[in-house]
Amino acid sequence: GFLRFFMSALAGLFGLMPPAQLARVYGWGWYVHAIVTAATVAYMPFSQLRHIVTTPVFLLVQTLRGRH
Repeated sequence: GFLRFFMSALAGLFGLMPPAQLARVYGWGWYVHAIVTAATVAYMPFSQLRHIVTTPVFLLVQTLRGRH
C-alpha cells in the first residue's frame, strides 16, 4: 500500500545522496527517532495506547488465576 510506496521513494532519495551527507542524515535521524520514541513511551499511560501493555498483562494474570 501507501507505506510501501513511501518507504521505497524514501530509500530511492537516500540512494542518491553522497556517503558523507548520508552519514549526517543518519545521525540526525537517529536522534529524531530516539526523541519520538521517548515521547511516545511517555505519552502511553495517558492514551489508549496503554492497552498495548495492560491487556496482555491482564490476560496473563487471568490465565494464571484460572479465570479465562
